[in-house]
Amino acid sequence: MSGITIIIPSLKKGGAEKQACLLAKVLKDKYDVSMIVLNPEAGFEDENIELSGLDRNQIYTLVGGRFTQIRGIYKLLRRNTPKYLFCYLTRPDVFGPIIGKLTGVKYIYQGIRNAKLPFIKILLEWFGNRFSTGVIINNYAGVKMFKHCGIKNIIVIPNCYNAPMPPQVHEQNDSYVTVVMVARFVKQKDYPTAIKSMARAIRQNKNLKFKIIGHGHLETHIRELIHSNEISENTEILINPSNVMQHLLESDIYISTSLFEGTSNSIMEALDASLPVVATNVGDNDKLIINGVNGYLTATRQVDLISEHILELSYSKALRYKFGIEGNRLLRKEYSFEIFKKRYIDLISSK
Repeated sequence: MSGITIIIPSLKKGGAEKQACLLAKVLKDKYDVSMIVLNPEAGFEDENIELSGLDRNQIYTLVGGRFTQIRGIYKLLRRNTPKYLFCYLTRPDVFGPIIGKLTGVKYIYQGIRNAKLPFIKILLEWFGNRFSTGVIINNYAGVKMFKHCGIKNIIVIPNCYNAPMPPQVHEQNDSYVTVVMVARFVKQKDYPTAIKSMARAIRQNKNLKFKIIGHGHLETHIRELIHSNEISENTEILINPSNVMQHLLESDIYISTSLFEGTSNSIMEALDASLPVVATNVGDNDKLIINGVNGYLTATRQVDLISEHILELSYSKALRYKFGIEGNRLLRKEYSFEIFKKRYIDLISSK
């Protein structure tokens, strides 16, 4: 079997980490797969290890500074001599191609997981691209920008959603309607717009509840915004719970106010839970949400329009149910495990 190594910064909860583990899962039956984790102290979720299907002895962890990590990658690639190297996120996208070339890896792929990146990260990705076979990005929205920045040999393979269970339809509560948002507490997710939109909607429909699931350095700021917008009594914040899907199934509407995205894993999870989605039209959200069919798309920071869509859905259980069923159907048709697997197998087989 051909050797394949995947490099990822950590195995904490996150979209890139989950997709790296799904890649290991789709390839492990046909290829000899190993994984290198650069910062296990940043997060090492048993859930992700289980998802990958890899044994612990197939996952190598590197603890220490930059030089120690570079030396560790070099030693592992020299020892394991994989034919294919898949990197996820900026640091592996720089270290991986250079060290891969030095150790004789034949095919090296960087992995960009967003439609936009800060300038310094684009510069680093461009530098790593000089040594790589190509760049796999998870969305179509970023192709034009990254090409314009001089990044070559771009291949689009959207995220996969691993949904082994039958489509899930939840019981909707008659006394109140819960709007849920699952996102890291970072600027990209634009919590101010989400909170202002919910505050406006709650003023018109007192039966609305807002559930926020996430974690991050902006937690204090988010709590202050909730208080200043006077929706504390209607809002619940859950920090990194283990049962996210259960919370989605207990909710009625999903909201995403991101300023930029790639292919959103959290929206995929909402579609799996048969939730209608109100989201900003960024990244590949327009591939996950068909406006007026399984949810609504708006421009970024459109507080009035976002709140109007939330209110419309909050007043109609039938509309929520219809949108939820359509969203679940789209997810399983376009983003299945089987399609994801075929795309990667085809890529490897073409070499």
